[in-house]
Amino acid sequence: MVFNFFRKRGDIHSRIDKLHVHIGDSFSKIKDDMKKVSGWIGHFDSKTKDHDQKLNFIMKKLEMIEQLLQNSEENEEEVVENKQAIERIQSFNRSNQSFMNVQSLKNLTPAQRQILALMGYAGGPLGYDDMSKKLGLSVITVRRHLNDIKRSGINIEEKVSARGRKKVFLLDKNTKKLVLKQKVRDK
Repeated sequence: MVFNFFRKRGDIHSRIDKLHVHIGDSFSKIKDDMKKVSGWIGHFDSKTKDHDQKLNFIMKKLEMIEQLLQNSEENEEEVVENKQAIERIQSFNRSNQSFMNVQSLKNLTPAQRQILALMGYAGGPLGYDDMSKKLGLSVITVRRHLNDIKRSGINIEEKVSARGRKKVFLLDKNTKKLVLKQKVRDK
């Protein structure tokens, strides 16, 4: 029995030693797992830094775009102001054209005067085809005469009809008065 007692005790030591080894292995495995988790968390930390850098880059680009938009709005306001100034100058120049129109009416050919007279007596805007039918000319001839009239300095307004989406032409009030006065003088 004594012998068995010592034997069991030795058995216990070996079991304790085995248990000690197993616990040591378990703790070393837990330690390795903790290192891996730590590395994984560090990976997120580096991604967060990269993310922050990208976000800062995007924010800088946004600020630049906002600045460009603000500058373009300021430039647009200047363009509108310049355009208004140009329109004032052009309207001023047009007011002086009435004298030039009398001179240029005398330089027109009879066919060109006929087109102007038709436009003067018309109740509204006329297209190329309307003028060609009423005057018995081809559309190409009417187009050529209108371009020659415009080049001579007579103001002919050009619009687009709502129905047919075609070009239509009409004379402004001052030019219309001059054409009608000239027509009366020619008779």
